[in-house]
Amino acid sequence: MSNSKPIHDGHRSRLYEKFISFGPDVFSDHELLEILLFFSIPRANTNDTAHRLIDKFGSLNGVFSAELEQLLSVEGIGRHSAINIALVGSIFARLRKKPLQKKKKYSDLTEVGELLTEYYQGIGNERFCALYFDASMRLLDMTVIADGTVGKVSVTPSKIAREAVLKGASGVILAHNHPLGAASLSTSDRNVTHIVEASLAAVDVPLIEHIVVGEVGYAPTMMYKVSSARSSLFTSVYGDTFYKTFYNVK
Repeated sequence: MSNSKPIHDGHRSRLYEKFISFGPDVFSDHELLEILLFFSIPRANTNDTAHRLIDKFGSLNGVFSAELEQLLSVEGIGRHSAINIALVGSIFARLRKKPLQKKKKYSDLTEVGELLTEYYQGIGNERFCALYFDASMRLLDMTVIADGTVGKVSVTPSKIAREAVLKGASGVILAHNHPLGAASLSTSDRNVTHIVEASLAAVDVPLIEHIVVGEVGYAPTMMYKVSSARSSLFTSVYGDTFYKTFYNVK
């Protein structure tokens, strides 16, 4: 019976000892990824695979934000490795999120924008969410409406209206992210906004805003859309001064 060890045993042992002695800060991103892959790839060189992952997704954050199907498309990544990477990414994303503060009162756009910017950190795919508020702009709930790959997500407007009624919401803010793009609406995004607004209006709930969180920053998309019907619905729920207060308009 052969007593030979895998060819990379010595290299792996040296990296383990280096990690134990000096911690993670002395390693490059691809080296940390290489070590993680040791646990799912026992007998192959994981250095090249780590480089391929970084090259494909652009950064360590990009790797850990990728979906399973995307990870599996990388040479050298099998099912176990893809699951391990996705699991670590999910744990990391959960740890750095603060618990959602329900019943907190949000007085203006800046507060909501900061909440959403923090929420979307580390999410590598497009995600549509709905935030449901009472008549005092206290947050009742925030739910994920749809998840998708970058640039492709499907939203059901009737689902948002139904949830608004079930939660007793007085107003809704729609939000989604562009992980690799600008904080602006595409043509399809605008179409979704119009349909969601109409669905909510049918149950007498205003769509307060649709906020897009980009790779850098966030932006409102309905600030200058003050139709008479929208203004009337706002006023009936939040009063005459809501618009100026929310957008901090002098």
